[in-house]
Amino acid sequence: ERDIIERIVRLVIAGESVAITEQGREFTTAARYLIKNEKCPNVECVAHMDKFLSKISSLLEVDVMPGLGDPSTYLMPQQPIHRAVFEMGSKHGKMLNLVTNPYQFSLEGVHIMGTSGESNQIGECLSDLKRFTKRLNGIELLSRILHWQHLAPTIPDTVDGFPFVDRDPFIIELFPHILFAANQPEASHVVVEYEGNRRTLLLSIPSFTKTFSMVLVNLRNLEVVERNFSVDRLICDI
Repeated sequence: ERDIIERIVRLVIAGESVAITEQGREFTTAARYLIKNEKCPNVECVAHMDKFLSKISSLLEVDVMPGLGDPSTYLMPQQPIHRAVFEMGSKHGKMLNLVTNPYQFSLEGVHIMGTSGESNQIGECLSDLKRFTKRLNGIELLSRILHWQHLAPTIPDTVDGFPFVDRDPFIIELFPHILFAANQPEASHVVVEYEGNRRTLLLSIPSFTKTFSMVLVNLRNLEVVERNFSVDRLICDI
């Protein structure tokens, strides 16, 4: 375990970093935070997240994507969460990267691309595709997205997006080595081989708040390992 931890070079938090509760939705809908002495529960969640990012970004480079319930734009592509939201974490400068959704980057020569992929948000690209088919799971839809070379084929018809005049930010111009969708019901993955000795890891990342799991990807061979942090699992391991 320690050997694995020492070799981690980047942590990507792919959306839903602020837990939005039913009580939080009621506060947001009623705008009760405008009333004196009333405090939205999600403000406390942001404070906890800020403390967490402050600790971990002092040791490891972290990318934070926006998602459902996060303080970001609703239109796709979602813009980065403002650095003022995570004031403590932002003190570590470039160790904390607040990025867009979808997000793409290169690491150790590996090109990585993905979306926060909320399974319960109609406005998100992958979940919107799921509304039109019952036969395809998340991995199969990722395969179709890669084949179409477009991350959000239903924008602007059934997903709201920013209007672009001379470009489409969702077109896949650079072939990815890893294509992921986060906040899915469970972890799954498959490596797809293509002509020209190319291959892509299609990765479905589970919702941490529901499964207490994260996935580790070996950048050299694209091997995937799921790690579970639930209390029951930890007790059994001990």
